[in-house]
Amino acid sequence: MLVDGNVVILEKGDLDLGRPRKAKRTVWAKELERVDVSKENGFAFEGRFLRVTGDPAWIDDKVHVGAFVVATFASGSTKHPSTGIALVRVTAEKIEQLYVGSFDTKSDRIRAIKEIAEIFEREKNKKTSKTYIANAFSLNMLETEEATISIKVVDVDTVKQIIANEEVESAIGHESTAKILSQLLGTEVKAERKEIKLKKGDRLIVFQLLQRLPEGTVLSEEELKQLQFKFFLVQI
Repeated sequence: MLVDGNVVILEKGDLDLGRPRKAKRTVWAKELERVDVSKENGFAFEGRFLRVTGDPAWIDDKVHVGAFVVATFASGSTKHPSTGIALVRVTAEKIEQLYVGSFDTKSDRIRAIKEIAEIFEREKNKKTSKTYIANAFSLNMLETEEATISIKVVDVDTVKQIIANEEVESAIGHESTAKILSQLLGTEVKAERKEIKLKKGDRLIVFQLLQRLPEGTVLSEEELKQLQFKFFLVQI
């Protein structure tokens, strides 16, 4: 696949759909926008049809980075044709498989539609929420004028776990603070002086240093143990 800005160009070999004659039904693909669970066939999946070509069939089209693609594919043989269905997410780095199942019988289709709907909603919400790390929190960071905010003190191990399991975007404005954080957390935290806007579902890790250190300070292991600081987890 080729990445051009916010667009991914799918190529042969990226999303192969098998030989159409080995599928019970027409092989197709869509850039998924919504799932209507009241329907019992492919019309349950709403979105733009993607161009499918070749034999074996493959998707020859463009999608946005982060797009969800649902597609049927041939999973049988010429003598015993069968149709499967898959849900994937296309990122700038890879194509992530989220679901694979049968789409042959009515019960297969109903089950697949329901399961894909659940996965799609969960992953879509996960994709749109972000986690940031900064050295301050302000109400000016809120994207909306009305919000429910949860704030709690967390320890350094909790912050390490969050960073290990999620993509955390840095909004640490000072290079010296970023270096101290990198030492504390055992991973690089870049200094990024920028404005962030928090929306529902977003989280902000706030690092509060309780003592003043000279610019450019690099702490020894013993000095790190003595460092006075707090972490707060802000959830919108």
